[in-house]
Amino acid sequence: MTWPNPNIKGVTVVEYMASGGMIAADGNALEVARRLIGRTYIEVSTGLIIDWFRWMICTGEINADQIQFRFKGEILPHDEHGRISVWPEGFHDQTEKILSQLL
Repeated sequence: MTWPNPNIKGVTVVEYMASGGMIAADGNALEVARRLIGRTYIEVSTGLIIDWFRWMICTGEINADQIQFRFKGEILPHDEHGRISVWPEGFHDQTEKILSQLL
């Protein structure tokens, strides 16, 4: 389990907000995520940016300890494969809610 310290240089804290955070179109969300690496703190409202950070961890493009995911101020632990072990209600789950109604 990885618990990066946001006070350590090089850790990017990514706070997910349902609204009011940074957004990105699907076609350039990876590029946006790559540009955000190294910033101290960012707020995002696009779950795809979170997924691209997780993908970059999984593929080794970045180390797991370079990112800290947060939701409502709480740290969401993740592993070296980008898997988030605690997935609270309201955290990047809108697509799942929509698809459950469609299926």
